[in-house]
Amino acid sequence: MGLNFLLQKLLDQKPDLASIPQTRQLGSPLYAAVCTGNKKAAEILCARGADVNERCGTCAYALQAAARNEDLDMVILLLRHGAEVNGQSEDGETALMQASRGRNIHIVRLLLQNGADINAQRRHYGTALCAAAARGGIEMVRLFLQEGADINAQGDYGTALGGAAASGKIEIVRLLLQEGADIYARGSSGKPALQVAVNQAKGDVVERRKSIPRYMGHHVQ
Repeated sequence: MGLNFLLQKLLDQKPDLASIPQTRQLGSPLYAAVCTGNKKAAEILCARGADVNERCGTCAYALQAAARNEDLDMVILLLRHGAEVNGQSEDGETALMQASRGRNIHIVRLLLQNGADINAQRRHYGTALCAAAARGGIEMVRLFLQEGADINAQGDYGTALGGAAASGKIEIVRLLLQEGADIYARGSSGKPALQVAVNQAKGDVVERRKSIPRYMGHHVQ
């Protein structure tokens, strides 16, 4: 007897899903199903009226969790059942921002086709383009630029160019410069992309030096 069969039997008792208390780690039953990749359970819950836009868990919304997990089938399911594509967590995180850090470009395309705001701002980290430049791949960045992302949008940690430079993403830096990124554009921190890159490089040197072991009683300075 599988868990999904048991879930079906429990739902046959017609419980009020909205009244079921959330758990600290996994939130609502639907959110838990999404986080664990259990599409069948998610399908059952959606069919029984689970609120796909209930705020819960670390990602705030089930759609954000599916995007973070790069689960295309789950994203499709949630959108089909009315998931709010631009729902934001307390600090402004969206499903598109979650997807932008991964490698599944199909999820990003799907979210954009369903009305995702490409230039939505997160409180600290800027836009989805900023996230992709710092943590995603070059194809993801190229897609955002083709779809009209603001190349010089700024967050506390600078622009997409600053994020790519600080992360050592040389090919992405080249692409952004070719597309007209402003090396003098400043984030809320007041630092331009060039300074962000230099500061990050200094930090990397410090961390590497800290990791150098002591030999024969002498520490490398």
